[in-house]
Amino acid sequence: MRSPPFLPVVRPAALLARLRAGLFLAVATAASTTTAATDAETTTAISLVREQVAAAVRAHAAGWPGTLSLDIDLQGLERFAPCAAPHASLPPTQRLRSRLSVAVRCDAPERWQTYVQVRVDLHGPYLVAARTLEQGQLVGPDAIEAREGDLLALPRGALHDRDLALGRVATRRIGAGQLLRDNALRSADAVQRGQTVRLIVRGNGFVASSEGEALDSAEPGSPLQVRTASGQVVGGIVMPGGVVEIPL
Repeated sequence: MRSPPFLPVVRPAALLARLRAGLFLAVATAASTTTAATDAETTTAISLVREQVAAAVRAHAAGWPGTLSLDIDLQGLERFAPCAAPHASLPPTQRLRSRLSVAVRCDAPERWQTYVQVRVDLHGPYLVAARTLEQGQLVGPDAIEAREGDLLALPRGALHDRDLALGRVATRRIGAGQLLRDNALRSADAVQRGQTVRLIVRGNGFVASSEGEALDSAEPGSPLQVRTASGQVVGGIVMPGGVVEIPL
């Protein structure tokens, strides 16, 4: 008669320890898998925010010359729930500056809003006076020099387009190398405050003219009030050549 096979004796405490170890390993593996999936989802969501913020700033900078570089700070964004379709925006009236605060909104799966800080560098051409321009002097091609730099570091009104400077007149003395700004130039046909202008009134089959004093400065196409020789103040539209047309 054959003897029964030998079976090792497993103590209950050892068996319980093995079960616990197996359970711990299974839980740890599942937790690791879940964490990896969550991290991947968060990384993808943050990348979407970066793309939306960059697109919003680039759209806001449309029309500016030069090369745009962005440094987007997304620190702290991981505390928000991942968003499948984030939306980034800037106020339409916001001036493009070296530092911007961009609003980021999420509607689903959770609703939240925060602000992302962006450092902006816009490198491109701007214009300076190639030589000294005296007040009243016409700006010709030889009076303009182009330079390169950070356009957002320049004061408001800095000119980047030669066509916006050529043929205009300096309203004050501009030294060689100084920045050409829009408020330092005027149209050659602009009327200056105190200037004697010709008034024209056109009617059905007639044209009447006289002279008056401009009460302000104005570009062609702009409204202007004029004091006539009799002291009456009338309003008209500035035309080229120092003429103000008075509507009937």
